[in-house]
Amino acid sequence: MRILPQEVELWYVLPSIRSEFAKTLVTVYGFSQKRTAKLLGLTEAAVSQYLNSKRAQYLRFDNPVKETIKKLAARVADNKLEASVAILRICKLLKRIGVVCKVHKDKDPYVKEGCDICFK
Repeated sequence: MRILPQEVELWYVLPSIRSEFAKTLVTVYGFSQKRTAKLLGLTEAAVSQYLNSKRAQYLRFDNPVKETIKKLAARVADNKLEASVAILRICKLLKRIGVVCKVHKDKDPYVKEGCDICFK
C-alpha cells in the first residue's frame, strides 16, 4: 500500500511529538492532564495514554530532538508560544533531519532508495 509522507507525519510523527510534549508539560512543569490536553488540543484520555506509553510507541526521539521539544515546551508553558506553533516547528525539524523519510521508507515498501520528495 502506498503511503504519503503526510500520512506518515499524521500517523507516526505527530503522535510522538504530542506524547513528548505531554510528558514534558506534566513531569517538568507540573501541568495537570486536563491543562495539558487543552493546550495540545487533545482529550484527557489521550494525554493519559501518552503519559502511560499506551500511544505513540513507534517513534523514539534522540536527545537533541528531546531537548528541542523541552525548550519549546518551556516557551509554551510560559505562554510565550502557541503549542500548535511549537509542534509545527518540531515537524519541520524532523522532516529536515530525515526522520520523516526514515519512517516513510520503513512503512511504505514502494519508497525508492534516494527518494527526496519531501525536499522538493
